[in-house]
This record gives sequence, structure tokens and C-alpha cells, in this order.
Amino acid sequence: MIDFYIPLINPKYAFVIPIIAMIIWWTMLLAFLLTWVHEGKPEYTYLHYKTSFYYVSDIGATRLQGIFISFVALHGIFFIYTISLEYLLRENGYLKPFVIRKNSILKDKFFQNTMFDRKIFKHKFFDNIMFRSTKIHHLIAIGFCVASVVFIFIASCIKNDEHRKPHDALVFIFVGLALFCLQENIAAYVMYAIHYKENVKTLVICIVLKSIFLVTALGLGLTFEVLYYRHVHPYSEIVEWTLCFYYPFIFILFAFDLSRKVTQKENDVEEGSQDINNKKDEIISEIEKYTISDSSNDNNVDLKKNEILSLIHISEPTRLDVI
Repeated sequence: MIDFYIPLINPKYAFVIPIIAMIIWWTMLLAFLLTWVHEGKPEYTYLHYKTSFYYVSDIGATRLQGIFISFVALHGIFFIYTISLEYLLRENGYLKPFVIRKNSILKDKFFQNTMFDRKIFKHKFFDNIMFRSTKIHHLIAIGFCVASVVFIFIASCIKNDEHRKPHDALVFIFVGLALFCLQENIAAYVMYAIHYKENVKTLVICIVLKSIFLVTALGLGLTFEVLYYRHVHPYSEIVEWTLCFYYPFIFILFAFDLSRKVTQKENDVEEGSQDINNKKDEIISEIEKYTISDSSNDNNVDLKKNEILSLIHISEPTRLDVI
């Protein structure tokens, strides 16, 4: 029985948090849309152009700004909690532990003849920072998540009819930071897929689905930006609403990630592997001591080494050297 403290929720129900974040965001969008329709689809006179549809901020960051601020703040809390939960659950053993490498991940066969098999990715920066520990990727993802929430909250506090350009700039920054957060999560899962031998297909499916989401969201974002700056109405508004309704789908994948509790069998495998590595280190240490004490007789030293190593069977890790 794993016993540790996670604020406000039992670890086995952690998957509920991203679902709540998703529902909050969709509820906010539906509240804006239904209110606008219920009021008879009013026009916003402060705009210098006419259109049959309006941006989310035109509706939410004007007369409904109170609802906008409240829902954005609430969603932000659950967004940060969602991204932080995976770190906490891995740190405490409820999910599989972080991967920490002694050697460069780029030497793995997984990366041979790929875009990563290039000189730029073998630079010391990528070797020591980007490909050493999944913990780093999770922490960077949390940082991007917090920053994105801060920017969208500030944007919700700025009235769109009075300060349109600052509001729009903050929204664009929010979208970019949220995508970077997802990118870091995908990077961590690539390392998990390389290391863990069980449920690799599930990890690969998660990577593929998140990558598809990321590419699609990036495509929608770029399309919206082009239409926005070219003032193509109402298509730019339609693309923005599409992107806003599409965004919460990523929380379904986050919920799946948080629901994948480590089984007892997987715990036994991990503990057994760690025991083997510990035993190997002890034996190597004993050999070194014996080598130093009996360095005068090299033949006896070699015989003693072979004798010690033959006593146990040491399974060398085939994919990753974990410490």
C-alpha cells in the first residue's frame, strides 16, 4: 500500500483533476456563446468593422468579464494541479519513477538514422539538459504551465474594448506557452517509451496522440493568426472558437496518464532490477579492493575476479542505465 500525501485528492482519483479542468473551460465557452445568442446576437459597436460572429474575448472580456476572470482563474488552478500531479505521483511511486541516465540517450538505437542523429543534437546542451532526466522535462512543463496561466489570467482582467492589443498579445503568449508545456510532456514520454519495457505500445500511443494534438493546435493557431491580421471576418472568429473548444481535449490524455497506476508486478520488476544493479556495484567495489591489496600478483587477481563474477548472474540493462 503506497501511503503519501497529495493535496486535496486521493492518488487513485487523480485523473479526475484534468477532467474538471476540461469541464470548466467548456462551461465558460458555452456560457459566453449561449448568453450572446440569448441576448439576440448583439453587435459590439466599439469594433471598427462589421461581422456576423465575434471573438471569444469580444464577448467574454467586455460585459461578461466577471465570468471570464472567475472561470479562467478556476481553470488555471486545475491546469497547474494537473501538470504538477504527474510529477508528484512519479516522485512518490504511484506512477513509474523518473528516468535518469548516466550515458547519453542519443547513443540508443531508437535515435539512429533519425532527425536526432545529427551533430546539433549531440551538443553538450542537449546531452546534459534535454536528454538526461525526465524530471527536468516535467519541471519545465510545470514552469510553462504556470506562466501560461498567469498570462491568460492577466488577459482576462483587461477589457477588450479598451485595451485590445495588449489583451490579444497576452492571449497569443498563453497559447504559445501552453503548447510548449505539452511539448515538454511529450519529450518526457519519449524517454519513458525508450526505457520501460512494459506497456511500450501504450506509451507510444500517448506520444502519437499528443503529437497529433500539438500539430493540429499549432495549425489552427497559425491559421487564426493569418486570418486575424488579414481581417478575414467571420472566418478568423470561427477558427478561434474552434481552437478554444479543441484545446480542452488534451486534458483527456492527461487524465489517462494519471490513471496508469504502477502494478505490483511492475514494482517487483523495478525493485528487482535495482537490486541487481546494487549487487553489481558491491561486487565491483570488492574487486577493486582486492586488486589494490594484491596488486603484486596479477595472475591471482584475475583468477579472483573471474571467481567472484561467476558466483552470480548480472543482467546488464539493454536500454538504459538508471541510477
